[in-house]
Amino acid sequence: MLLLSFLIACGGDKALDSQDTGSMCASCDTSESDTDTDTDADTDTDTDTDTDTDTDTDTDTDTDTGTPSSLDAIRVEGQATWTLEFDATAESAGFFDCTYTRTYEGLQYLDQPYLCPDCTVQTGGTAIMTEGEECFAQISSAGTERYEAWGFSDTGFFRGSPENQAMGELTTITLADEGSETSIAWASEYELTDGGTMDLSADGGFTWTTDPDTQLTPPEHSQSGPYACGWPQEDPGNLISDYTLADGNVFPNAYLRDQCEEQLSIWDLYGRYLVFDNTQPDCGPCKSMADTSEAFVDSMADQGIDVMLVSLMGNGLSEPWVEPSTSTVNSWVSAYDLTGPVLADRGFGYGLLPPYFEYDYGFPAWILVAPDMTIVTGGVGFSSWDAMESLILDHAGE
Repeated sequence: MLLLSFLIACGGDKALDSQDTGSMCASCDTSESDTDTDTDADTDTDTDTDTDTDTDTDTDTDTDTGTPSSLDAIRVEGQATWTLEFDATAESAGFFDCTYTRTYEGLQYLDQPYLCPDCTVQTGGTAIMTEGEECFAQISSAGTERYEAWGFSDTGFFRGSPENQAMGELTTITLADEGSETSIAWASEYELTDGGTMDLSADGGFTWTTDPDTQLTPPEHSQSGPYACGWPQEDPGNLISDYTLADGNVFPNAYLRDQCEEQLSIWDLYGRYLVFDNTQPDCGPCKSMADTSEAFVDSMADQGIDVMLVSLMGNGLSEPWVEPSTSTVNSWVSAYDLTGPVLADRGFGYGLLPPYFEYDYGFPAWILVAPDMTIVTGGVGFSSWDAMESLILDHAGE
């Protein structure tokens, strides 16, 4: 990867920690904890998503795509109890050993596979603390009820919070049959900012069941006919991606809401240079990039090269993982007279791009994609389009 920093960028949180962990944890392994941190660091550690348990019940099949047009949903119910054990130094600072318990109920979703590429099933729902609120308050100021995502494969259990955050693998499992409990357990050790250490362990279980009364529509069936915004529909039908961003890899697909309030399939934009811009509405350099983008696109067209800017819009620097409202998206389009797609980012750009930049991240962050949908390079920040023009001309001349 040729990492180009375009001089000016809005600061990003390299740890991507969107939760309040309080002041107690100096060094948290977010993949194996319940200290309410972002769990995206370990989402690509286990690539085995093959399952012997077919958890999708097909109903009607689309003969054009070969994929079912609707599926019976999967529901997950579970619970876990966390045990906190502090050493003498921590106890002298006021910490005490204790436990807390949460229950979870979640419903399967199909439209954000990029949040857990290794999951066979992803669910989102509500986790409720049933015991140990005082215990939990030692390590977090989060409430007793919150959104969580639970996912699983044959061999792994994954979890994330809040909504639109990537899930990390917490532990390996042996997936039980439908209706039977699958056991889960994990443990970690933490250094405390007040001194001392904490050992955290958790154990519990979950069950999964199919719900034929709740039908899910795969995202590839969400669009029929031309796009209202007039986007091309040139997906060649043979692209494959594993959601790993690397130069030369195929840029992954996603279905995201555009300024016409339709779900755009990114692979439909195949056949031209694409600049994917992870942007925020309150980011100065992001505004500069958008403000000069149309002139850049026109300049490239004058040179015979088709380029499209695709904006992955978050909800602001303080909550970039949150899906922005339609009015936020439309205001951005209107402010800069944008002709390319402005997509409401639901954790797609925010979840996939930081690992590509080795978490040296800020806004705007961009990825240049070739007409064959392979990644050319990427960068963070913006000062002008000159470097992008050189990159494209050099690549087109190869």
